[in-house]
Amino acid sequence: MMSDVLKKGVERAPARGLLRALGLSDDDFDKPFVLIADAWSELVPGHTHLNMLSEEVARGVRSAGGVPFRFGVPAICDGIVMATEGMKYSLPSRELIADCVEVMVRAYAADAWVGVTNCDKITPGMLIAAGRLNVPCIILTGGPMLAGRLCSAAEARREEARGEQEERGEREEHEGAWKEERIDLIHIFEALGAFKKGRLSAEELAAIEREACPGAGACAGMFTANTMACLTEALGLSLPFSATAPAVSAERVKIARETGKRAVELALKDAKPREIVREENFENAVRVLMAIGGSTNAVLHLKAIADAFGVELPLSKFNEISAEVPQILSVRPGGSYFLEDIHTAGGIPAVLKRLFDASKLKDTETVSGMRLAEIANSAVVKNEEVVRSVERPFHSEGAIAILYGNLAPEGAVVKQTAVAKSMLKFTGRAKVFDGEEEAAKAISSGEVKEGDVVVIRYEGPKGGPGMREMLSPTSLIAGMGLAESVALVTDGRFSGGTRGPCIGHVSPEAYDFGPIAAVEDGDIIEIDIPRRILNVKISEDELKARIERLKKEGRRIEKPAEGFLRKYREMLARQLA
Repeated sequence: MMSDVLKKGVERAPARGLLRALGLSDDDFDKPFVLIADAWSELVPGHTHLNMLSEEVARGVRSAGGVPFRFGVPAICDGIVMATEGMKYSLPSRELIADCVEVMVRAYAADAWVGVTNCDKITPGMLIAAGRLNVPCIILTGGPMLAGRLCSAAEARREEARGEQEERGEREEHEGAWKEERIDLIHIFEALGAFKKGRLSAEELAAIEREACPGAGACAGMFTANTMACLTEALGLSLPFSATAPAVSAERVKIARETGKRAVELALKDAKPREIVREENFENAVRVLMAIGGSTNAVLHLKAIADAFGVELPLSKFNEISAEVPQILSVRPGGSYFLEDIHTAGGIPAVLKRLFDASKLKDTETVSGMRLAEIANSAVVKNEEVVRSVERPFHSEGAIAILYGNLAPEGAVVKQTAVAKSMLKFTGRAKVFDGEEEAAKAISSGEVKEGDVVVIRYEGPKGGPGMREMLSPTSLIAGMGLAESVALVTDGRFSGGTRGPCIGHVSPEAYDFGPIAAVEDGDIIEIDIPRRILNVKISEDELKARIERLKKEGRRIEKPAEGFLRKYREMLARQLA
């Protein structure tokens, strides 16, 4: 075992002495050491229960004959830090998490490790570590939050009227007098826009705020956290149903314990991640991404994870697969269902079954001990409407599209199935903002009108630095009723909860004097998602002249970066040089 370098031989007596101080006995030195990277935090709703799950993982490790050791990694809740300077740390934290896992697993010569994770950057960070380290591992995601329940104001008034009738001794039937609306975090963001527009009262906004997030778990829709949990299962690095079993369910506890057992088995077999996850696994993950209507963030995460596994995953692969694989789920924010509905309908195994039945997936290894086709064959689609067949999809193409043009020579990303049909082709006037705060203020004050294309720049990986999510501006646009008349283009990125014609990851970014840096107020922006086009309607000569002028004058905005963010910007500069 790899851990023998710590615990075997007379020279290791000092190390064994310290390990005995942790409670180890003689027998433990003959067992595999399994490290558990626990992202538990009291700051993240998606992680507040992970310490309990990691305890169950440890129980599973012990029952299978291993010795568990838990350690912590950082975690940022995007929803809490959204639209603040704190959001700049979110994407960079992915690299920090991968480094934390590497430091501990390598230093302690782990025979295997388990990643206990849930949210947006933490799961990708652990997956990057899995490929980089190539030490036997298995991932346990923490499960989705249940949807919130809200009694609408209209229904509440009906209840009040019914009570008054009963007081008067009147008897009248009221069908649906109590009607619940299921809601999630994105409802709060969009309700804020509706409030600013005068379409929602302060009391209604407060009611939504109180009810949208009922407890532990990753936010209830197919946002980035749950998207990455589903893709981890599709990659073969977590157990079946890990992605969809609710965070608060007993099933989640059982999966945690079984994950610990499997970690020991993987250690004893020396089953390395790169032997399990190959190019075919990543193609499968992209196909599942298209089928489930996942987050645009999955594009940058899957590419980084593939790189860590030594697999090339070009952007062209996403468009290629999007044309082949339709979207067969309709989950928030682009649809009406929640992750709990997907679980009840059969979970990701049911999705795999649909795709295998249509010959859309390749059979691969998984950490479960079953091949992917076996998992699919044993699955049951329990609700034909929630998990549709490929022949009867919600959308004929996959969720994600990559756009190109003179505004995005190296590509841009959009969730096409969350865009209204009327907005798939759109031409509008540019309203340009050098940062998220400036844009959000203008949208809130009513400066953005129908027919505008909001351009937010200097929010890219280096320009931010940190590539913040533009959820606040996009939600304000949706909440103010402009989602079918206003588009948004940015070199930043979007939350998985974003809906509407919102195009992100525009590359090259403004910081690197990409074309988005040269866009001016009033320029005409052409968006044609079916044809995968994103252009600014000026001549090539004019665009080049503007860019050259910027290079001489310097960036319109130079955001300072200190500490960790400075290191992150410098790292990107070296990688992209």
